[in-house]
Amino acid sequence: MVPCGSNLPHTHPRAAEVLSLLSGGPLQVGFVDTTGASHIDIMYPGDVTVFPRGVLHFELNVGSVEAEYLSALNSENPGTLTSSEALFHIPLRALATSLNVDQKTVKSLNSTVHPYGPGLKKTANSGCVPGRDISTAF
Repeated sequence: MVPCGSNLPHTHPRAAEVLSLLSGGPLQVGFVDTTGASHIDIMYPGDVTVFPRGVLHFELNVGSVEAEYLSALNSENPGTLTSSEALFHIPLRALATSLNVDQKTVKSLNSTVHPYGPGLKKTANSGCVPGRDISTAF
């Protein structure tokens, strides 16, 4: 994963995931549990983390060098649902209500979302600067 690259927030509805950082990074990783609490960590080579089944989680390379990691899931068919794009597949009115914004704002946000599907992404608009602000704060 390139510096400031991200594995977009997503879930695996049928599997837990174990991720180990092999080299590079560091990675900021985290998930949101079923109580709404955030669990954010910084991983360095040799560190391992677990994402429980079905929780929203992400990985972001906050370092200045490429990161190589290995992840394993405990299902042959874990499923992947990328959160940002999935949100825009529900009715506009429902999404505007849940975000407490008007429909015009939702349409504007939708135009900036990465195409649907899993994968590593990097954008110029994220505010990420490689090697800076390596923190669990957000």
